[in-house]
Amino acid sequence: MMPLRLVTAAGLAYALLMIGSSTAEATRPPSAGLTTSAEARQAADTRQGNRTDESFLQKTHQASLFGIAKGVMAVDKGRCPAVRRLGGDIGRNRNQLDHKIRQLALRARVALPSGPDPEQEAVVGGLAMKSGDGFDRAWLQAQASTHRQVLELARQELLHGQSAEAKRLARDISLTVRKHLEQVRQALRVC
Repeated sequence: MMPLRLVTAAGLAYALLMIGSSTAEATRPPSAGLTTSAEARQAADTRQGNRTDESFLQKTHQASLFGIAKGVMAVDKGRCPAVRRLGGDIGRNRNQLDHKIRQLALRARVALPSGPDPEQEAVVGGLAMKSGDGFDRAWLQAQASTHRQVLELARQELLHGQSAEAKRLARDISLTVRKHLEQVRQALRVC
């Protein structure tokens, strides 16, 4: 039997390989040649919108990588059938959404991170140390927290983003994540 850390690392590596990592250099539009304060305000708003769009793509990509890795863990380690089923569903859906995120980032020339952030990696590490019902509860609680964070990212994009494509993606992500969050809440009642 392989040590748990090795299994977890292998699962995370497999999830990352499954989705690939597309990156492109980020560029910002020049603001030279502004002559009026109205133009300067408009350029500042555009830069803010571009930063919002960029941040949205980067953070939702990381959340997708995190969700895919947690999905693999749920399928492998979950005791409750609802956790195993939900892990597979979330992993597949996040993979599909991440494909859209990566395609838009490529077109928008936004560099994407290559993996989950350190806090997310710590959560995966903590989950790897759990088993049975303890794993199921911790996994569901981590899913609920992550899904609320992604909903907030989408809300910020819809409020402050400039890219119509990114806003469309934020709406798509919100629909999927709301559905997942309701499924997580239901699973918390039975697991």
